[in-house]
Amino acid sequence: MYSIPPLQGHYCERSPRNFPNPDGGPPPRQGYVWLAHREPTAKVPWALATWGKELWERWVQDGGGGGGGGVGAATEWERTGSLLVCRTADEAESLRARETLLSDVHGVSARFLDAAEVEVLEPALALGAAGGALLVGQDAQINGRAAASHLLRTCVSPPLPPLRS
Repeated sequence: MYSIPPLQGHYCERSPRNFPNPDGGPPPRQGYVWLAHREPTAKVPWALATWGKELWERWVQDGGGGGGGGVGAATEWERTGSLLVCRTADEAESLRARETLLSDVHGVSARFLDAAEVEVLEPALALGAAGGALLVGQDAQINGRAAASHLLRTCVSPPLPPLRS
């Protein structure tokens, strides 16, 4: 791994292509910008997750800084939402508690769907009567490799010269 010198207050690091994903997360090209699966009661990890998601949202909205507009297209940003699925009554109770924590305590838009509502959205899911899902519509997804490439280009691009009046 090597570091690229700081430019415009940013550091970039590049790691080998076969760098393992320690948490067994998404496939190499897919990145999740989600809060649904985070543990809202874990203070520091929750704060980092929400801060990271806010940074991504601002970056996409602002065009990415560094003179590199079109960051949403460059990273393949999509507000896909997330769906945590359950099959048992105990799991459903856990998702309902998560809905309360996310919505009422942390202000994240989350909604529990019963099995019939899930079937309308995803007919291939056969959850049984006790099943259901938690829908968090504001979660998003990116292409991890495209995002890393865009970040690298942004960090190593020379700053724009000042405007002369």
